Amino acid sequence: MTRDEKNAYHRKYYRKNRDRILETHKKYRKRRSEYIKQYYLKNRAKLLARQIQYTKDNPKIRQNARIQRKYGITLQQYNQMRRDQEGRCKLCGRKRKLVLDHCHTTGRIRGFLCIRCNGGLGAFGDSIEGLKKAIKYLSQ
Repeated sequence: MTRDEKNAYHRKYYRKNRDRILETHKKYRKRRSEYIKQYYLKNRAKLLARQIQYTKDNPKIRQNARIQRKYGITLQQYNQMRRDQEGRCKLCGRKRKLVLDHCHTTGRIRGFLCIRCNGGLGAFGDSIEGLKKAIKYLSQ
């Protein structure tokens, strides 16, 4: 039997037995889900201890995963951006604890800001109009 004939046979079999196959899959997923829940409840302390130990043993891996998930960049890119700014806030230029500022709508990274400047932008909801009004107010 050639590969094309096998594929044709399997497609025909699936179409003919679709409901039965899907029902079997559903039952299996339910049983598997129950098994995983029971296993977790039974071994919760051991699993949590293993996870905590892994986190301690591999801080860079965890940090890289968090940065990639949150910002879409690698730890190396993150560190390079920090070095490029020489550890200074992009707005005020002070050397303080920095956080990565990004647009919450588009996810685009703008740079590192100190907590104070980042909070200030956040207070205006990242609104250019709001900031213009604040500048006008301060100019009076």
